[in-house]
Amino acid sequence: MYMEESHVFSVEQITAMLLTKLKETAEYNLKKPVTDCVISVPSYFTDAERRSVLDSAQVVGLNCLKLMNDMTAVALNYGIYKQDLPALEEKPKIVVFADMGHSSFQITACAFNKGKLKVLGSSYDPYLGGRNFDEKLVEHFCVEFKTKYKLDVKSKIRALLRLYQECEKLKKLMSSNSTDIPLNIECFMNDIDVSGRMNRSEFETLCADLLQRIDAPLRSLMEQIQLRVEDISSVEVIGGATRIPAVKEKIAKFFGKDVSTTLNADEAVARGCALQGKMILQDKLEKERNDAKNAVEEYVYEYRDKLAGPYSKFISEVDQARFSELLTATEDWLYEDGEDQPRQVYVDKLEELKSLDSTCHRIVTRPKPKEESPKSEKPVNGMNHNEDMNAEKSQTVPPTQQNGECHQNEKETIDMDLD
Repeated sequence: MYMEESHVFSVEQITAMLLTKLKETAEYNLKKPVTDCVISVPSYFTDAERRSVLDSAQVVGLNCLKLMNDMTAVALNYGIYKQDLPALEEKPKIVVFADMGHSSFQITACAFNKGKLKVLGSSYDPYLGGRNFDEKLVEHFCVEFKTKYKLDVKSKIRALLRLYQECEKLKKLMSSNSTDIPLNIECFMNDIDVSGRMNRSEFETLCADLLQRIDAPLRSLMEQIQLRVEDISSVEVIGGATRIPAVKEKIAKFFGKDVSTTLNADEAVARGCALQGKMILQDKLEKERNDAKNAVEEYVYEYRDKLAGPYSKFISEVDQARFSELLTATEDWLYEDGEDQPRQVYVDKLEELKSLDSTCHRIVTRPKPKEESPKSEKPVNGMNHNEDMNAEKSQTVPPTQQNGECHQNEKETIDMDLD
């Protein structure tokens, strides 16, 4: 039900709803509109699924600068601030990133040098995550409450959702405590209060089959990258489910070294995307700056050719020297003080040169002064001077059109295109 009506929503619409909420949250915190973004997706997404995400972003009005894999974003977040990475000519540092979130498990190996990141391989289990561990606890307590309180928890959705919430809290508490931890829910069903207990050891036994599934992606990754575990410099873990001690122990045992938790388990992917977006925008701004600079340089050369070519016939030596001096000064500025200036400085400089073009154009197209035709003092064809004057009064004779001037009855200004 949506707005008290039944609707069938597509995947793109549901994703667009999520992106709309994220966009509103970002705009509220930034106090400005958000239009550009970088979106991350799991490494196992197909091309169709990736296109679906891009369509959803377009529905929301977001300009997706890049669609990147979750683990690539994590690797970028890790490497961009690292100061101890080997030089480009040295052997790269191999780091493995393991991410177990709510619904999936992903693992990626990356090679790092200063200023360089290379993804060597990725593996995953798209159906292994924190929710699977929650389901184990829910199943356990459903059986316990049915035996202990004669309650069929799965018969009521509201009660089942409450149990899921309490089991998730219990799982988090067991990650930091090894003692028995109680689970108490008041007025759970039929006004009956329920309670139970669980400790970490029992929880790990309960989830033994889930823990065994961690090995398969790890082995698959090592087969892809064709490296030994001894070649791995460090193992970084992120994701909420990696806080479960048994998960960390399983990964550490496979690689034979302690796992590192230097990255923010919940924000590593988002921070990597933010860094990627900043890099893309910087590249875009740098390109625009270079384009503006090149436009000024191109205009100088182009106008210099005009002064030496078509315009040379129409402007005086003084004007030509003045314009050439300005162009030379601009060229010198480009290679000295103007070598590295903001984009707007180059835009202003180009406008200044275009005003020169307007001035020079007026000089080139300026009409020549009119010259009066000499009047004959002697009689011509038997007509004397007075008769000639009377004839001029009786009829209007258009003056001879001189080179460079317009007809006196023409009201349009015709500019010559000398290019």
